[in-house]
Amino acid sequence: MRYVTRWVSVCLTVALIWYLYALSNSSGRLHRVVNGRGRYIIVGDIHGMNVHFMELLKKVRYVPFHDTVVCTGDVGNKGPDSEKVVTWLRKHDAISVKGNHDPYVSLTSKQNQQWLDSLPYSVYLSFHDILVVHAGIVPNISLSQQDPVMMTNLRTFVKGQPSSSPKGTPWVKYLKDNNPHIVFGHDARSGLQLTPKATGIDTGCVYGGRLTALILPSRERISVPCKKFVKP
Repeated sequence: MRYVTRWVSVCLTVALIWYLYALSNSSGRLHRVVNGRGRYIIVGDIHGMNVHFMELLKKVRYVPFHDTVVCTGDVGNKGPDSEKVVTWLRKHDAISVKGNHDPYVSLTSKQNQQWLDSLPYSVYLSFHDILVVHAGIVPNISLSQQDPVMMTNLRTFVKGQPSSSPKGTPWVKYLKDNNPHIVFGHDARSGLQLTPKATGIDTGCVYGGRLTALILPSRERISVPCKKFVKP
């Protein structure tokens, strides 16, 4: 009986360790915390527009492996050069959150595909108290309880409920003072969005708008004009 009890105890301990490992690993895939005081270049939705992405990096005077590029998601899809964009991001230790179009991007390079598939849904830049997400968050719900579908698709609240519809009250109006400042993309239709609690920087590059970056710590906004991509 003593051996049975010990065996059960060992099994329970192993199971608990495995559960905690799996939980922490899953959470790490969903949300990431980045520490550091360096210069961050937060870039709006690139959508495979590599030429304009390179133009933007030149304009902001990007310094390789000194500055950190952080993307608001949708780095690929729709535009012509998703592979080139992801290759650059991966090789330069860039950071990105997952966008609603990223799961539909199929890349030739296995390394690139793994990098894209492993993107988190949020990145918290702790020194600057800034949370980067693709579309938004539902206020008054902890980050660990956020719905990934809403984090990549949210635009408004309709009848008090979070929605991907453009017809409603913008979700940023529901943010509370205790939230970190949120930088997001996704909503090209609304363009540049500047509010006290959130900054939207999807300015519609792939549609012929601009590609915009928010620079930290200066909070300067820099953009380049883009040529609308038309599939041949």
